[in-house]
Amino acid sequence: MYSQTDAEGDAHTSTRPKVFGIGMFRTGTTSLGVALERLGFRASSRFWNQFPRLAPYFDLDTRRFEPLAPEIRARADLFDAFSDAPWLFLYRELDEWYPGSQFILTLRSGSEVLLKSELGHWDRQGIMERWLAQEGIPPSPERFIQRYEHHIENVRTYFKDRPDDLLEICFETEPQPWRRLCAFVAVDTVPEEPFPHANRAPTTEAAFGAIGSSGAIPGKA
Repeated sequence: MYSQTDAEGDAHTSTRPKVFGIGMFRTGTTSLGVALERLGFRASSRFWNQFPRLAPYFDLDTRRFEPLAPEIRARADLFDAFSDAPWLFLYRELDEWYPGSQFILTLRSGSEVLLKSELGHWDRQGIMERWLAQEGIPPSPERFIQRYEHHIENVRTYFKDRPDDLLEICFETEPQPWRRLCAFVAVDTVPEEPFPHANRAPTTEAAFGAIGSSGAIPGKA
């Protein structure tokens, strides 16, 4: 099973290019990590231990990570494949640090689908309560959509002249996710097992119920 523990040990050496999943939260980042591990990669997902817990959710400016660059690079040296944060924010830096790496932009079938999933996820994690306590109001749904769409635009602009280095994939709509993933990361044997769909929300309706269109948390004054 895909591990999200913080591994300690010697630097991991490999002749294969590193693979960075740089899709926004709730776009199948955990599923991608599971899939890459099943393809033989040493995979690492969330690495949030030393990072700010609220600002990164909406801030796409990577300068806040500069003091932590040595720690992030040391973590990256231990693994072959990565997804979720902080990796999704740092594709420019990772591209510079690890030339020849490959990048996977996971997507949802639509911005509204992403919104419903995010709202439910953060509510279940207790993050919405923290926003409410710190800012007095929860974040508006529009902020989630804007961040998602801006991230996609920024990634596409960065890789516009390098199509071989970026794979865009939506696990909701892609009929052959294993085949496309294997072709991109140069794995010859395509698994016969179903593609993993990890960390799913309980239901789409429950997810959207976390915050209504007004931005209010149900049951909160």
